[in-house]
Amino acid sequence: MTVWRRALDARKIEAESWRNRMRSAGLILALAAPVWGLGWLLGGESGAWLALLTTVWGAALLPAIPGPVVMSVQRGRRLSPAQAPGLHATVRHLSQRAGLDSVPQIYWLPQTAPNAMLAGPPHAQALGVTEGLLRLLSERELSAVLAHEIGHAQRHDAQWMGLAHLFEGATTVLALLGWGVLALSLPLIAMGVVEPRWGVLALLAVAPWGARLLVMALSRSREFEADLRAAALTGDARGLASALVKLEAWRARVARWSPVALTDPGAPWLRSHPDAQERVSRLLALERASEFSLTRPLEMHCGEALRRHGRWWSQPQRLRPWWA
Repeated sequence: MTVWRRALDARKIEAESWRNRMRSAGLILALAAPVWGLGWLLGGESGAWLALLTTVWGAALLPAIPGPVVMSVQRGRRLSPAQAPGLHATVRHLSQRAGLDSVPQIYWLPQTAPNAMLAGPPHAQALGVTEGLLRLLSERELSAVLAHEIGHAQRHDAQWMGLAHLFEGATTVLALLGWGVLALSLPLIAMGVVEPRWGVLALLAVAPWGARLLVMALSRSREFEADLRAAALTGDARGLASALVKLEAWRARVARWSPVALTDPGAPWLRSHPDAQERVSRLLALERASEFSLTRPLEMHCGEALRRHGRWWSQPQRLRPWWA
């Protein structure tokens, strides 16, 4: 059905997407800096190159964990098209729009917390949706959240974050090696043969924490990028904004009676995800900057399937186990 919907300005989306990509590239370079510096400290120029190239080669050669394996760890159950025709139709449609080589496999996750996750390399991706998410969101909001996850796949965010985590791990290992060398040098320092270098001590102490903060900053940047991709794929920035408002309200309700389960890190730079209010503001600003036009939005296959087949997720016993 053709409805009135804002036609999102592709130029504004691409401009914001370019800024996010440049920010992500800068954060990756910043993550490489402590690896280089600690490698130089431990082994000179050759040590710096060895540390940097080993980390990059590790990211290229380390086999990625297939998405279905990740979902099985989460006690997920793969959904066939017969079990979830609406979800399959929506994910397939979004994947085609995004230009993905293959459609992610869909998994139902038994958690009551509303969440969606995409895991695995491009050739073996899996998209998991929790029971809590399916219960909480409307068909429009659910489609927007699925588009957000497809946006992660479109920009290969799993690979970028994998590289970032390897840089973080390499920084931590090199810092520990540095502390080990320092511990072995304590007798020489006590005898006055070697003087302590306070700049080196500061670098060893700060580098791992700095790398962690950079990884979280990169994660926030990729979330903003996935929001833009979702708006571009669905043509419906307000749908994702509405979903984010609902998810934040759910977290606030749970935090009132379970503050330990959902500890608020406080400062925005301590979070792996951007503040929901900022994400909503960006999406609504994108919509306001666009103009009304008569468009054909993403078909909401989820709602159609639910009307025909009922709330299948409320009856998990109908889902066959993966070994059947």
